[in-house]
Amino acid sequence: MKKYYCSLYAIVFMGIGVLSPLIGPYLEELGFSGRQIGIITAAGTLTTIFASPFWGQNYSLIQRRSRRYLMVACVLACAAVIALTLSQVTVFAVFLILYMGLYFFQSPSTALLDAMTIDDGHQFGFIRTFGALGFALACFGAARAADLAGISVIFPIYASCFLAAGALVLLIRSRVDREMGPKSGEEFRNSAREMLRRTSGGRNLLRTARKLASNRSYALIILCAFFINGTDIANNTYFSFLYLEGGGRLAGVGVAFLLMAGSEAPFMAASDRLCERFGQGRILLIAMVFSVVRFGLFALGLPAQILIALFPLQGLVNGITLVEYVKYISRVVPEETRGTAIALYYAICNSLSTILCQLIGGVLLDHGVFAMTGPQSVYLFFALFNVAGVAIFLLSRLHEQ
Repeated sequence: MKKYYCSLYAIVFMGIGVLSPLIGPYLEELGFSGRQIGIITAAGTLTTIFASPFWGQNYSLIQRRSRRYLMVACVLACAAVIALTLSQVTVFAVFLILYMGLYFFQSPSTALLDAMTIDDGHQFGFIRTFGALGFALACFGAARAADLAGISVIFPIYASCFLAAGALVLLIRSRVDREMGPKSGEEFRNSAREMLRRTSGGRNLLRTARKLASNRSYALIILCAFFINGTDIANNTYFSFLYLEGGGRLAGVGVAFLLMAGSEAPFMAASDRLCERFGQGRILLIAMVFSVVRFGLFALGLPAQILIALFPLQGLVNGITLVEYVKYISRVVPEETRGTAIALYYAICNSLSTILCQLIGGVLLDHGVFAMTGPQSVYLFFALFNVAGVAIFLLSRLHEQ
């Protein structure tokens, strides 16, 4: 079953890797301003604040495992259909609405895959590595295709990836049905009913969120991740502007993302061993500090060749944080709230934080700050934003745990 999950992560993140780095240049080609680009990308991310907990809670409440997989497959298919529609839209208001619809179905896909993987007891760090590889390969391939056939090609490629992922989830579902059988399925439903009956938050998202907020370890790591994850995700949108300003070409954006995202895989694979040797808190602190260093260097307005040469920094930062934040959360919250806890993590630290970074980044792209203009001012803000996360991590002494 592990090979199916590896393939699933690779395909889903291929779709995300096709869209995320190239949506900015695509919107610029349509004639949208930096402010409009910020609004569109932030509005899509805003949708994830509601979508991730909504789908995460529904996932937790579905009693039969195979039906959970059916829900995930439907979510992936809906994202594919909306992507195909987006490729025909050039009006700002219509694009904005449909882009929000796309994110309503795309955004929970990663949280649901994480919950599926952890629930089934697979080695999360190893499997999540294939997501990084898929993202990297898709960035490279999509940029090359966009350079040759036009940048609008990103939407049919995205749709194909998500449809393939939905089909793979259905294949996993059929395997689960055969392995569990009717008797095991009934036992699973009974145990799920008992779990939902015993937990105070199983039927109410607000009650579950309140319970999680009282968990000090969970609340602190959420706060720290808020100041890190948003800049990492917004970087997918704004790096292409920085790279092109540094003298690079659109095809080179794909090469850059291939190296940057591809470098995440070895760090993800090694994250378990690193944490066992040095401690999860220290490893997370190192990754967060290097995030500050990375964006500080980007703010200097370096040539495109040097920007590519800095690719290992993204591997170190994202390869550690993307895995260890989720593992930290799954360790410090009760099992019955794990699905909701991970969904809330994605909603707050990936979505709300990214909205702020995308909106401010769009304004800075047009107007600049501190005598800096364009992408350089965006990355100066990113570096300062990360500093706040590092400070909270140190003051909370999480690195000593």
